[in-house]
Amino acid sequence: VGKYHVSYQQVYGWYQKYRKSGNDPQSLRYRRGKAKPKEAWTEVDRLKAENRLLKTQLLRKEMEDTYSKKVMEIRNREANDSSNNKLSKN
Repeated sequence: VGKYHVSYQQVYGWYQKYRKSGNDPQSLRYRRGKAKPKEAWTEVDRLKAENRLLKTQLLRKEMEDTYSKKVMEIRNREANDSSNNKLSKN
């Protein structure tokens, strides 16, 4: 504990995790932020992932539609402005 400047609680936590896993050293690996392998997903995990994907696709479609509408609005406005300018010049 003193040699590596690690707290007693941290070492004891590692020890408990190691013993709980049946003395598997892989249990002490840092896995925070890593996804489960797809083979280990439960039905709920699969449904949540599918739901998240569908929501993302829907949001993207809505953004594309909004963008298209804005582009059309700008083009129409420019067309109207140019036709109004032509009429006023004549």
